[in-house]
Amino acid sequence: MNKLDSALLNLLIKDGRASFADIARQLGISRAHARTRVQALVSSGVIELFSAVVNPEKLGKVISTFVDLRVTPVALEPLSQELADCPEVVSLYIMSDLQSLHVHTLTDSYETFDAFVRKHLLNRPEILSVDCKTLMTRVKNRRGGARHWPTHSPGAVWRLGRPPARFRCLGTHRTAQVAQANTNVGQLCACLTFVNTTALIIRWLANDIDLN
Repeated sequence: MNKLDSALLNLLIKDGRASFADIARQLGISRAHARTRVQALVSSGVIELFSAVVNPEKLGKVISTFVDLRVTPVALEPLSQELADCPEVVSLYIMSDLQSLHVHTLTDSYETFDAFVRKHLLNRPEILSVDCKTLMTRVKNRRGGARHWPTHSPGAVWRLGRPPARFRCLGTHRTAQVAQANTNVGQLCACLTFVNTTALIIRWLANDIDLN
């Protein structure tokens, strides 16, 4: 993508209904060239769709809340799908630690949000912690963005759906793996302490240091 495409995208982000004539006039190119570049961006997937941006406050959705959940790995996929199907949830992200969900909700009142929390989040053993924050001021809003890590990334996260094979047993074995890792760290620390103490005693016996 070149500078012309970047400028064209900025125009369409500001006004998705801009005509080819408007785009051509602002970029100093022909109408045919503007149409060709837009069609190329659509074909390549850079532009996914042209849609209306709705002001939720005009629809009575005045309470914007961000919810961060820490869940057991085995519940990550089913819980994310359950919450994604809720009308209160406008966006939901699986984070790279594979045990966190970032959820954005829009509701018409705190009572509606409270009902959502009580129905879907409270008293569920698979949800380990809940952190809620209500939006005070929106400074910048970015439409679009990455849905998931590139599939070639070592820490790639799947789209909602069936996870890669290497993650399917994560819920079953993660607890044991963490416990084993903690045990290994403890053993290493104990070993280092023993070695340091032994070296100190040897130096003291050789009158190299004064323990007082």
